Amino acid sequence: GQSRFYCGQSDCDAVWSYTEVREMALLTAKEKKYFEKNLALNAARNYFFTKPCPGCKYSVTRKDSSNLSVRCWICTAKKGYVYEFCWQCLREWRGPQPRSDHCGNEDCNNNSLNTLRTCPNVSFECVEVIGCPA
Repeated sequence: GQSRFYCGQSDCDAVWSYTEVREMALLTAKEKKYFEKNLALNAARNYFFTKPCPGCKYSVTRKDSSNLSVRCWICTAKKGYVYEFCWQCLREWRGPQPRSDHCGNEDCNNNSLNTLRTCPNVSFECVEVIGCPA
């Protein structure tokens, strides 16, 4: 899932460009194609907020950030019915929609929200705030 290449030497955190890696690693045409395809997918996920559809693995972008239910048009066409999956747990959608917290799949939850719900509260001396998650 990464799109950066780090130096392999110990105690060196230099980042290499893909061009440098491609030339120095003497990649075959097949290896170049593999890396370039995966680098493009990783970049799309990081910069355009896409996720792979669990049905067809095609990168899908969510249109409504307040709705976790996402329709995959490719799977819908192939399966012959509307195929939707959960943006959060990446499984086929279950339950009513629209939903912004979770779908009907067991164990579908937002880890960041769970952390906020279960972490201790912090107190500030100069500000009167009650119940602020640490």
